Amino acid sequence: MIKSLKAQTENELTQMRSMIMEKANEDQLIHAKNKEKNIALFNEVVRIGHDLERYVAQLQQINIDTKLQDMEGRVQRVEQVGSNMDNMRTMFSNTLSALTEKVESRLNQSEISMNIVTVW
Repeated sequence: MIKSLKAQTENELTQMRSMIMEKANEDQLIHAKNKEKNIALFNEVVRIGHDLERYVAQLQQINIDTKLQDMEGRVQRVEQVGSNMDNMRTMFSNTLSALTEKVESRLNQSEISMNIVTVW
């Protein structure tokens, strides 16, 4: 009876050892899977971080491009005003030259008339 009890105990111990080993193997497998998941999640967070940095840089570039376009528009308006001023200056100069010629012509006519009157 003691032999059968001892055999039964050893049998139960063997079963318990195999159950513990199975549980340890399962735990190792679960731990390895969780580690792989954590690595995948970390890599995804890193990828998202890189994408975010790239998008921020693109937005900053768009903002810079918008400001540059605004500045270019202002420069074009200033150049247009300058061109208009040059045109007005040219027109004023031409008008002034024409008036000067008329005044000189009338002065010459007046002098001729004065000379004719004084000669008579």
